[in-house]
Amino acid sequence: MKLIRLLALSPAGVCLAIQLAASPITPTSYSYNQAPWGYWDDTGSQLTDGLYNALIPGVNLATPDAYNWVGFAGGTPSVTFNFGASVTINSLALSMANWTPAAVYLPNLVVINSSNFAVNPGSYPNMDHVLLSFNGSWTGNSLTLTLTPAYTGVWTFVDEVTFTKADPTTKPANTVPDASATLPLMAAALSGLFVARKKSRPDPITS
Repeated sequence: MKLIRLLALSPAGVCLAIQLAASPITPTSYSYNQAPWGYWDDTGSQLTDGLYNALIPGVNLATPDAYNWVGFAGGTPSVTFNFGASVTINSLALSMANWTPAAVYLPNLVVINSSNFAVNPGSYPNMDHVLLSFNGSWTGNSLTLTLTPAYTGVWTFVDEVTFTKADPTTKPANTVPDASATLPLMAAALSGLFVARKKSRPDPITS
């Protein structure tokens, strides 16, 4: 069981929370093509439970503060989200860690069903929390998210995946927002979160 305490939330953090909560679509379940390792999905719903993990530069990812991260050790992780009925999704937000000293990398390709989105890991801050957003239109009972690592054998860390239906007056575009627009908001929202309990997990840092 994970316990989170909210210490403080700045106005910018409130704006982010409102943005992420707008027209949410929540999966009923999901499954993996490969099981997480070390940083397990203890509840089977950690990717969609609304709990983001703090990531502060200089903090080891193997400490108890890493509970909400779901980690994949190598491979090309793929997650299929089931919605229980046909839905139309216009936006997917993917919360990840970029922590290259610990061999934790962002993907260089994100595939949502048959839509491919190239990601330049080098354009995002290192040793930090990153929010990637992808817009489009996906309709069906399920949606498959595939993350292609930038390098072979590295870790992939995800703590939350959210889905929303866009305002019908807004035309969606297949874009990845500039990190400068999303990261300050995410950092502000995450600055007040810490994890009070977590079981021991292996250190992803390799010698």
